[in-house]
Amino acid sequence: MKKKLLLLSIVLIPLLLNAAATDGTVIENLSEGTLLERVGGIESLNGIESLTISGRINGTDVLAIRGMHNLKAINLADASIVEGGQPYYKSYTTKNNELGDYMLYDLGLEQAILPRDLTLIGQFSLSKNQLSSIEIPEKVTRIGNNAFASNRLSAVTFPPSVTEMGSEAFSENAFVEFTFPPSLTELKSSVLKDNKQLLKVTIPGSITEFPSDICRGCTRLKQLILVDGAEDLFIFLLNHTFFQDYPLEYIYVGRNITESHSTFAHIFTLKKAEFGNITRIPSDLFFNCPKLAEFNLPGTLESIGTGAFESSAIEKIVIPESVTSIGGHAFAGSDLREVDIKGPVRELPEYTFGICEKLEKLTLPSTISKIGEKCFCYSEIQEFRCPDDLVEIGSEAFHGCDKLERVHFNDKLTHIGTRAFQKCSALKEVYLPESVTSIDSYSFSDCESLRVLSLPATLEEIEPSSIEESINIISLISHAVTPPTVTEDFDTRVTENCTLYVPDESYALYYLHQYWGKFRKIVKLSEYTGIDTVTRDSTPFTTGNGKIIIPEGNNKRFTIFNMQGQAIYDGIPTSEIECGNGLFIIKTPGSSHKVRL
Repeated sequence: MKKKLLLLSIVLIPLLLNAAATDGTVIENLSEGTLLERVGGIESLNGIESLTISGRINGTDVLAIRGMHNLKAINLADASIVEGGQPYYKSYTTKNNELGDYMLYDLGLEQAILPRDLTLIGQFSLSKNQLSSIEIPEKVTRIGNNAFASNRLSAVTFPPSVTEMGSEAFSENAFVEFTFPPSLTELKSSVLKDNKQLLKVTIPGSITEFPSDICRGCTRLKQLILVDGAEDLFIFLLNHTFFQDYPLEYIYVGRNITESHSTFAHIFTLKKAEFGNITRIPSDLFFNCPKLAEFNLPGTLESIGTGAFESSAIEKIVIPESVTSIGGHAFAGSDLREVDIKGPVRELPEYTFGICEKLEKLTLPSTISKIGEKCFCYSEIQEFRCPDDLVEIGSEAFHGCDKLERVHFNDKLTHIGTRAFQKCSALKEVYLPESVTSIDSYSFSDCESLRVLSLPATLEEIEPSSIEESINIISLISHAVTPPTVTEDFDTRVTENCTLYVPDESYALYYLHQYWGKFRKIVKLSEYTGIDTVTRDSTPFTTGNGKIIIPEGNNKRFTIFNMQGQAIYDGIPTSEIECGNGLFIIKTPGSSHKVRL
């Protein structure tokens, strides 16, 4: 019996719903201006809750509809609006195939089906009703200001004909998601103003100008999708921090933004950003988004602007091969642990990765010729290998990198800037290449673990402050035949405790020099043994015929120096290393060895 009742319910419920949808007053083949007569006169208006009309409607008919104070549902699908008749609201009159300004304004409507032949929906035409959904007819091209404002809309269906949408057109509704139609070419301000339940907005690729206040007052907005488009997107900002008003967690940027002015800066809730086939990320786009931990960089990207991701929570970044330019501060102050730059970038400007206090692993392209001011300051890098084309290391580039133990210089480097390696407290030995001609002030100062500093024969000038406070230096090795220019005294704690090694033929020049001569101990290079850096433990290798022979299965890094302090090999060998004959210092993790081949 229960099964029979259930089956009967399944059959009857759709029939009842359909009957409810068509229930009410039905007027067919209406002639314009006759609606009041067809419904039984003015006394009948307040008794009409549902109205379906086919035929022609003018201003006089709309006036009658506006007098139906209990009207909840209206179906005008088969009706045509024509000009003529009385003004229906104040001085407003009807026009052909237009839902005119204020036409169905403030009627308490819960359902509305609009005429099929409608081409325009005017200002306030359906505002201040109780609509929960609406379907825009297929011929409509323009939706006016406030057209559907102050309803309960949560769903809207757009045809491909709509190209313009007015200010506050869908303001004060109940949308959770809203997707603007792809045919739209223009947006006005505050289109979705005060949709308090709105979580996601999608802007189509056809939009080229985006007033940022379209979602004003949408205090729950979490996702913003800027769909891929053929043209760049210009965002009009009311102020530089407009999007702070939204608790955005996800943003998709499908196109280049031509003007940012910190477009999405200071969004403290933003967690993820994705990019389409864009070519540039403008300056400060996501500046100070402290929860932004995930984003992709597409293979089409060519440039990253200044401060684009500064102070973000990203931990790992791979910059694609297509990128040729990175702006200063681009990732400064972020949570980066690992960076891999694959593109032919020529310069890392100031603070590019500055104050990335968790940065440990760094892979740079060989094309970089300049590392800018404070580029890696206060990072956790333990080892740095100079790119092949590097010419200049800027001021404070590695300042305060207290985990930095090893720097492998290339043979093109010419200049080391002020305080470049200051306070690198783990740095033990520095062997500068023959290409270096000048060392600025305080470049290796206050490096408390520094024991050996080797200066190249090409060095022309050195600031004594470059090793100030580095009072534990044991060996300062100068290969320059002519003593490099010095204009003031070295730190006396250095000159008292450090041995200065100089070319044999230049011993007298250094000894008699006004400033170099103040080193307490000056020794000829031919007497340098490097014994201070050599340990006595067992050797993890054998030697023979000018070669160092490596045992099978080796996984240790070997760094080999000649007696001029030049690194002739640095890597993880698997078989043997050709060195030639002579005296060499061989360093492996935890030990150092002096061998003669």
